[in-house]
Amino acid sequence: MPIDLLNNPELMEKTVLNREWLSKRTKVELQRIIFQLTKEISNKITTKMAGVPEQLKRLEFVPVKIKNVESFTRLPIKADTALTEDTKKVILVIPDSHYEPIGIEIVRSVVLGRGKDAENVDLDLTEYDAGGLGVSRRHAILQTISGVLYVVDSGSTNGTYLNGKKLSVLEPTRVADDDIISLGGFHFKVMVYEED
Repeated sequence: MPIDLLNNPELMEKTVLNREWLSKRTKVELQRIIFQLTKEISNKITTKMAGVPEQLKRLEFVPVKIKNVESFTRLPIKADTALTEDTKKVILVIPDSHYEPIGIEIVRSVVLGRGKDAENVDLDLTEYDAGGLGVSRRHAILQTISGVLYVVDSGSTNGTYLNGKKLSVLEPTRVADDDIISLGGFHFKVMVYEED
């Protein structure tokens, strides 16, 4: 949500003062400030990612009954028709009770990440604070091969984990029902929907 400076005089004053202070800095000083801030942000994100196995121990997933999930979004949206063995219905359960489970029907492969650019990502996780949790723009891929579900790290900055184990980049790893995938510090349980 954007900050409304016009309706917050105190914040407006601080921002103006900061601009005045910044305008008096040399180019070298500004570069040092930017470098230091980038380093601090990077360290905070890296610290969050270092403890993925420990984070998993503290997660609590609200029980979800697969039959209660009413709809599955077919992804990618522009996917053409596919053979049954090239599709898989899954439910992504986020360990926070105020988020609804995400039902998706994967057609061959789905890119997980941030951003609404259809060319780069099929499932946008921005609304789940994905950026703050270290999810890259094109973080990972869920794909089906001969009816089997796999996860692939796309070369993400903060890594992709399956049940706390870091995956190698671009190496498909089989995903089973109730496995937990972590994209950096963003975790979700995968429930595989099997048609009767």
